[in-house]
Amino acid sequence: MQHGAPAPVPVTFVAAGLPAEFDGLRPAGVARRLGAFAIDSAAVAIVSAVVFVVTNSLLYAGLAVAELTVGLLIWEANRGKTLGNVVLRLRTTRAEKPRNAGPGRAIVRGLVVLAGSLVASVGQWVVVASTAFDSSGRGQGWHDKAGRTVTVALPAGKRTSSRRLQDRAVPAKPKPVAPTEVVREPIDEQSAPVIPAGFVNATAVSASPAAPAPAAAQPVSAEAEQRARAIEYVTPTVISTRAVIEEVDDDSFSDSGRLPPPSTPLLPPETPTIDRIQAVLFAFDTGQQVQVSIPGTGVIGRNPREFTAGDQLIAVQDPAKSVSKSHLLFEISGMSMQVLDHGSTNGSEIFDDEGESIPVVANQWTAVPPGSRIRVGQRVFTITAVEVS
Repeated sequence: MQHGAPAPVPVTFVAAGLPAEFDGLRPAGVARRLGAFAIDSAAVAIVSAVVFVVTNSLLYAGLAVAELTVGLLIWEANRGKTLGNVVLRLRTTRAEKPRNAGPGRAIVRGLVVLAGSLVASVGQWVVVASTAFDSSGRGQGWHDKAGRTVTVALPAGKRTSSRRLQDRAVPAKPKPVAPTEVVREPIDEQSAPVIPAGFVNATAVSASPAAPAPAAAQPVSAEAEQRARAIEYVTPTVISTRAVIEEVDDDSFSDSGRLPPPSTPLLPPETPTIDRIQAVLFAFDTGQQVQVSIPGTGVIGRNPREFTAGDQLIAVQDPAKSVSKSHLLFEISGMSMQVLDHGSTNGSEIFDDEGESIPVVANQWTAVPPGSRIRVGQRVFTITAVEVS
């Protein structure tokens, strides 16, 4: 069974000028944007003033300003928050969907504001207030348009985390459709061909004019469904990932031994074609595909190394270097799979078939449920069973 990349979802816009994924969220007004910027500026000024009073050094005070500014930028890139945003219940997200802006977009926004501050030391206020000039209904200032971001106001009286805000961008999983029923017509036993048990001859029907009324509908046996599940473990799906910080590799590792296989099976034990599955296919969102023999162990990373003799190494194609050198260890035993994050910089995450996030704690084995997608850094991959003839 072959899977292609999912068709792109067309972006539709609501009255507020934001895509439908924002689910009723509204752009923040000019007053709240200026208020949040004023709170951030005041916090930086107060801390730098305290540093100057204590050290009597303009250099240290300037370093304090730079460090606090960078810290606020990173916070806004990874969580959409600054001190002012938290106080006034605002969040900065990507313009096309409610996801964290990420370091690239946040840096562009910051550079535009910094350039504005060079104009009589008040230009930054004009940049923030430029949201009033936006006619698109998104409330974007010049820095927002340059960084392709928006700032939205959270609903009053509701506590909304960054994770819940991002969940708005995940489409709801469609409800399962009942299996198609097959009506078996009565046939002439004398002229009908012999049909093996468990199969239906769709062309053999009765030619007798006195044939009785059709029998009651009978559902397709579970054998066909089990055979399909043996071939398809998951459907590859590309999802948006969280913002990523600068890559730092840590190759220190203390192997405490691999845990026993988790209780959740990769494939149903009653599947009749299990004995024909000897490999799985790792399919990444970049189009990269790697086949791995099972049972077995392995390491996924940008430049992985062995931790146990016989580890199968999967070198991930990741130009952004969001994947660590030895990022994720995996073990497939029988019909079960478990993974271990090797203290990576940008972390790992499992999304089950309902779209729910399962955290992968560093240096701890985590069972992978059937139908899951796994994120390593910015890359996402799925696992498909390979049936051999």
